[in-house]
Amino acid sequence: YEALRRLYSLHGRGSLSTLSTDKDVCDQRLALWASNQRKQYANYLKGNKSALTPSRIKLLEEINFDWELQSEDDEWGEMKAALMNFKKEHDHCFVPAAYTKDLRLGQWVHLQRQLYQLSKRDDIIDVAIPSKLNEEKIKELIDIGLDLTMDNFSFGNIAFETMWTCRVEELQRFKEEHGHCNVILDYTSKYYDLSLWVNEQRILYQRAKEGIGSQLDGKRIKDLEKLGFLWNEEIELSE
Repeated sequence: YEALRRLYSLHGRGSLSTLSTDKDVCDQRLALWASNQRKQYANYLKGNKSALTPSRIKLLEEINFDWELQSEDDEWGEMKAALMNFKKEHDHCFVPAAYTKDLRLGQWVHLQRQLYQLSKRDDIIDVAIPSKLNEEKIKELIDIGLDLTMDNFSFGNIAFETMWTCRVEELQRFKEEHGHCNVILDYTSKYYDLSLWVNEQRILYQRAKEGIGSQLDGKRIKDLEKLGFLWNEEIELSE
């Protein structure tokens, strides 16, 4: 429940409605758990045996749990509109898979590209692909400006800049709130994902010092240092 509450607080309800086979195992388990709550709720309403109690139902309703998932057409229209808004803001459609402002959009875009590329592979022609991406939807995505044919590595590299900007802006907000950039690992915090990213930057920085190339270039290092980012140590803070 706490994992779902935190996901909703960060990315809104509906974050688990789009599943991809290569998503993180924890995400898959959480999605399955949420699906089971819906089944248990249906049993509860029918008066059948259910693991859901009134107190548990109340907890889920407090976080606006979506008891019924959207229809396929409703979800398509909503996500297409979200992609159009993204393009309006960024002037491109290179949405990071882990887009912090809208995790659901990032996963959805990743899934559409994955389904399109799988459908074009001749070597898996005899394998059933659960694709709902018909020619009409493909045209709609292309008309918006989404590149469905670019390889994932190149797409990810371009999308990285969007992700970087979002994280730096989030770190700036954290500093304005706390007066420092030392984001402590805390699973219950709204800044948990940011803390993982901060830790990753420190690892990349150490690798850079060892001559190992990464996307953490000199400009990005300076951008973080301007915020007062600490590379080699964590400070003890009392708030």
